[in-house]
Formats: sequence, structure tokens, C-alpha cells
Amino acid sequence: MQSKSQVSKDFKRLPLWSRIPVKVPLAILTGAILLVAVGSFLLFKNEEKKIVQENYSNLHYIAQFKVQQITQWRNERISDTIFFSSSPLFQESLETWSKNQNNNPLPQALIDRMRLVRSIYGYEAALIVAENGTLIYPDSSQAPALSPETLRLLRESKSSGSAQMGDFFFSQSAQKIVIEFAAPIESLAGTALGYLVLQVDPQTFLYPMIQAWPTNSESAETLLIRRDGDSVLYLNALRHSDANPLTLSLPITEVNVPAIQVVTGQSGPLRGHDYRAVEVYAQALPVPNTSWYMISKVDVREVRRESIRMLIGLLAIDGFAALIAILVAAYFVSFRQKSLLQKLLYVEREAQMDRNLLSETLSASLDEIYLFDATNYRFRFVNEGAIKNLGYTRDQLLYMTPLDIKPLLGERDFARLLLPLEDGKQSIAIFETVHQRSDHSQYPVEVHIQLFNYGGDRVYLAVIQDITERTLAAERIKESYEKYRLLFQSFPLGLMVTGSEQILIEVNPEVERILAIPAASILGHTYPDNNWKFIRPNGEPMPVEEMASSQAIAESRWVQNVEMGFVRNGGDTVWLRVSAVPLHIKEDGLLIILEDITSQVQIKKELLHSQERYRYLVEYSPDALFVNRDSRIEFINPAGVELFGAKSAEEILGMNPYKIFHPDYHDHMHERIKQMVEDKLPVPLIHEQIIRLDGAIRDVEVAATPFTDEKGMAIQVILRDVTERKLAEERLQAQLLELRRWQEATLGREMRILELKREVNNCLRESGFSERYLQDDLESANTPAQKSARDE
Repeated sequence: MQSKSQVSKDFKRLPLWSRIPVKVPLAILTGAILLVAVGSFLLFKNEEKKIVQENYSNLHYIAQFKVQQITQWRNERISDTIFFSSSPLFQESLETWSKNQNNNPLPQALIDRMRLVRSIYGYEAALIVAENGTLIYPDSSQAPALSPETLRLLRESKSSGSAQMGDFFFSQSAQKIVIEFAAPIESLAGTALGYLVLQVDPQTFLYPMIQAWPTNSESAETLLIRRDGDSVLYLNALRHSDANPLTLSLPITEVNVPAIQVVTGQSGPLRGHDYRAVEVYAQALPVPNTSWYMISKVDVREVRRESIRMLIGLLAIDGFAALIAILVAAYFVSFRQKSLLQKLLYVEREAQMDRNLLSETLSASLDEIYLFDATNYRFRFVNEGAIKNLGYTRDQLLYMTPLDIKPLLGERDFARLLLPLEDGKQSIAIFETVHQRSDHSQYPVEVHIQLFNYGGDRVYLAVIQDITERTLAAERIKESYEKYRLLFQSFPLGLMVTGSEQILIEVNPEVERILAIPAASILGHTYPDNNWKFIRPNGEPMPVEEMASSQAIAESRWVQNVEMGFVRNGGDTVWLRVSAVPLHIKEDGLLIILEDITSQVQIKKELLHSQERYRYLVEYSPDALFVNRDSRIEFINPAGVELFGAKSAEEILGMNPYKIFHPDYHDHMHERIKQMVEDKLPVPLIHEQIIRLDGAIRDVEVAATPFTDEKGMAIQVILRDVTERKLAEERLQAQLLELRRWQEATLGREMRILELKREVNNCLRESGFSERYLQDDLESANTPAQKSARDE
């Protein structure tokens, strides 16, 4: 049975609320109810503001999403227009047709392709318009005249030279609202042949996409508008109006309408009245590359309904909280006395449970826990962890001492370790030793011993931790450190490690080689040392803030590949590529990596010199040279400018090479370019003709070689003017022909004389007379030159 003093102690251990007057908690409860009410009101106002902001954010995201969809839709239509207008079928068919428009109908393949564009790609109409604005396809006799909007779009496409999108307009021919896309159709030589016009019905995709709302809402909608003079025109069908697209407009003077506000320059969250004169929240964004604005809006009263529902919920929670508070107060008053008596019993029971729990905890601990006598060292308590680790039974251990399981410690050594506890100089003794199991196997342990009084006796409490894993981990750490040291010392790049205040604490041999400074003169110095000289790639001194280490510290990030030079004590410069990474291990520091790029820098300088020599050769070459990239002249040397009769290179740059070569050679040029693109090999030297800017025609020898650089593939073309040489060759050929005719005439006369002499000799011989002309005279005429002439 408990004593009165024990009961008094148990009463003091009861909760404070069980010993205070009833009026105090009632007053606190009333104040809490008032505080909850005020807090609920403030929460309502704050949540109401959040709801409005959340709706503004949702409206902004929806408007942004719609703008992205419209932009993607526009880009896809522009891409279709460019794809079809640049098709070789369109180019070749129109070029063939334009050469004989009166007697040459449009090729059937082109007509089939136009029908395919409408049927497969879903365009409302597909038109081909000539350069002068006349309708080529479909036949102008079968189609109405082009609308003013179409003609305006064609002028824009012509002036820009690219595909363009028109605006919404009502097509009289289609009797519906359409949007048109137009792009020029050019020949292979770059001349304009006409325009491709594609009509799109916005009802098929654009209007449904604009009108779709991603969530359930009674009033929310998206609007597409644009300014139309002194009014704002609604471009799409409206959710809350029967007005057709392009029929509803509002004057610019109604400044309370979000549509008016956005076209007059306002931005951000908008609030006003929509076309129904209903108050709305709105967000608006411009549609890129158009005069349109996308507006997303929702009625204010719909948003307020969310706030009202939240207010009703808060009132319900407050009422429920008040009811709970009243019930709690009633419970507190009714059962206060009963609770006091029950708590006295609970305190005693919990104390006993705590004692039992402590005993169970010590027994269940995986560490070895012992209680042994301070005089004879015999164990008085051992837990289950000790029994499992050592392999002895509990009874065996209770007849043993710590010296029986610590083979490395004698009684004198053990007493010396416990002496600070006996003298009161220490409250705990910690040391490491070895325990021996019943099978004589040993394992390392860490011992924690404390001395205290237990039931009037002096006993030691020993907690033993098995540190086998920790010892193995320490050995692995040591092994890892040795590997790190070996890697650090043998790493092919220079490595420097700094500690706090950027003091160098470690460098590898490669740093000593690169800087030509021994490690003893580097360690302990700050990086960069004030006596070290660093320079930029251009030779100027490098400021400290430009170095990789300074950037890594300032920005707390890995800075890579900062190139600089280090001037050694001997005056020679070694070029480095430096990287630095912050280290956050024990103290802030840096790992600095030095890569010796001196040889690379030398190679780079030699490459620059080589490029300079090549540029000098090109600039002062007597032969013309230009670079053709993507059918445009990208570069031409002075000899080329002179050859083509230009005043400056700007007159030639950007020109299509086909325009400066004679049309007779265009097909041959096309085949040679195709061959170079496919084979990536130069083509042989050939003769061609060019047309100078003044219209003169010159004969040239042309050699071409393909090459690839950072911009892609290009062709280097070298031309040599052979006009004068060709004229000289023609004059020489004419002289040779004239000389040949004179030679043939002279040799023919001599041969005739010899024949006559032979005839005279024959006549005299037949008449019985001796020959007049000697045979030697006739034979002497048969010289090699005469024989050659006779043979010819």
C-alpha cells in the first residue's frame, strides 16, 4: 500500500489541467471560440483573394495555351504552303506552262496535285495566281474574281518574298468565313512564276479549338478579337450570343470592356463588363505575328459562388467546433473528480511499466550490457546481446568477470583503466579492446564503463559495442585513401587542392612540372600567388576575377576550360586550360585542374598562319574564285569581282550562280553540282561561258571542289578567263588553214610539172629520140616533203 507522502508525490505528477479551477478553462474556451470566429473571417477573406488570384492564373494559362495552339496551327499551315509552293512539280509545271500560255494547258499532274491538296489536306480551296494577279487555277472562267483580301495578301507575299497568312474575311464565292495562306512559286533559277493560295475554313478546327474550355464552367469562354478602326471586332462565335463571327463589334470608347482595354495597351489581370454587360474577370495575350488578341474570361458571380460555398463550410466548421467545445467543457466539469482518482492509479502503473520497459530494453539491446561488482568484478547482470555474442549461458557468465572475456587485459591493466572512475576524475571510461567467445574466436569491441550506486552497492555499468564492421570500414577507408593518393599523384593533369582562405594544401607532380616550381614552394601559399604571372590568350595580364577559381567561388559552380598563360620564372610561357570545382567536404575549398595545352596553342597559331596564307593567296590570286552555298554566292575574291565586271563584291554576294553563267550551260552545271553533293569529290576542269554584269560574254575554264565547314557543305569554284586565249587560238587556226591551202597549191603545181616532164620523155622515147629530162632530175624531185605532200 502506498504511503501518504507517495500519494502526494503522485498527485503532483498529475496534469496541470486536473488541478486548476473550473472557471479558468471555461474562460479560455470562450476566448478560443471568439478567436476561431475571428480567424475564420480572416481566413475567408484571404481564401477569397486566393480564389480570385487562382482564377486569374487559370485564365492566363488557358489564354497562353490557346495562343500556343493558334501559333502551332498557323505554323503548320505556313509550312504546308511553303512545302507545296516549293515542290518541283509546281515549279517545273508552271515554268513549262508560262513559256506558251495560250496553246499550253496546265499539266494534268499539277491539276491532280491541286485536287489532292483540297481532298487530302482538308483545305477549303487551292488557287494558283499568276504574277500579274490573274487566276491560273481553277480556270478564271469557272471561278469568281479574286477578293480584295486575296489581292492584298498576294502583295504582302510578293513584297516579303515568303509565305504569308491573311486575316479572317467572308468569302463571297464560298459564302463562309475563311483564312488564306499565300506563298510565291519560283523557278529553279529564282524567278517568280506565280503564287499558291490555300483557303482554310476556321469552322473545321480553329473555331472549335478556341471555343473549347478545359474544365466545367457555366460562364467561362475564350474570345479572339482584333482592332478594326475605332472599334473592336469579335472574330469567333460567342458562347452567350447568337451573333455570327465577324458581325459583333464594340466601339473603342467603352473602356470598361476587357476587349477594349487590351487593344488600348492595358495588360495583366483585367476586370470589367463583357459584350453582355456582365461583370467578368479576364486575361488577354497577343497572338504572335498577327493583329489578334486571345481573351479568356469568366463571370465574377461564378467565382463568388466558390467563395460563398467556402464561407458556408467555414461557418459549419465553426459551429461544429463550438459544439465540440461545449461538450468538452461539460465533460471536463462532469468527470474532473473521477479523472483525478484514475490518474493516481495510472501514475503508479506507468511507473511500474517504465521500470519493466527499461529492463526489457536492456535485455533486448544488440549491444552487450553488463553490471559487475566494483570489488570482485563478478557479473551481476548480463543481457541477451552479451549471451548471443559470447556464446556462454547466463549462468556461466554470472560466475565470470570482465577479465575472463578480455584476453588482452590483465587485472592490473583493467584496474588502471577504472582508476579515473574510482577517483571521480571521469564520469565514463571509454577504450577499445578484444572480446573472446566461448569457441575462443575474438572480435574487436569498444567499451563504455560508468560507476554508480545500485541498492547501496557500488557497481559498474559496461556497455560494449562490437566494432568489427567499423574496423573493416576503417581499413576500407584507408585502402580507398591509398588509391586516391596513387590516382592523385599519377593523374596526367595538374591537380591542386585549396582549403579555407584559398591556401594550397595539396598538389600533384604534374603541377610541379607545368609550373616549374617545386611543391615545397607552392604549398601554404594562396592561389593565385601574388608573385605568379598569368596572362590572357592575347598576352594581356589576366585579372584575378576572370580566373576559373574566382568564378567558381563567386558563383558556387563548376567552371570549366578557362584558357590562360602562366609565365615561368625562366621567362617562357606555358599555356593552360583551367577548370575549378568547389569542394564542400570539411571546409570550403577548391579542386583546380590544370591541363597543359601549350602544344595545342602552337598548333592553333600555325593553323591561323596557314589560314592567313590561304586568305592572302585567295585575295591576290589572278584567277577568279567564289564560294557557292545553298545556291547563293557567299564569297568572291577581287579577281572574281573584276571578271564579272562588278564595282564591288556586294554586287555579286547573295546572287544565284545560275544568273552569271550562260543559260546554255545550266543543265551541265546542275549535273556537276548534283555529282559533287553526292560524291563529295571535285569535278574536272571544263570550258563554260559567263555573262558579266554589263551583258558581255566571256569564255572561262571552270574547276569546282566541294568542302564542308561549320556552316555545312559548300562548293569552291575557280574560274580562269580564257577569252583572249581562245581568240588567239582561233586566229592561229585560221592562219594554219591559210598556210595549208597555199602549201597544197604550190605542191600541186610542182607535181604537175614533173608529170609533164615524164610525158615528154615518153613521147621522145616512142619517137626514137633520146629522153630530154634526166632520170636524176625526176628522182631528185621525190624529196620526203614532196612524197608526204603526194601522200596527203
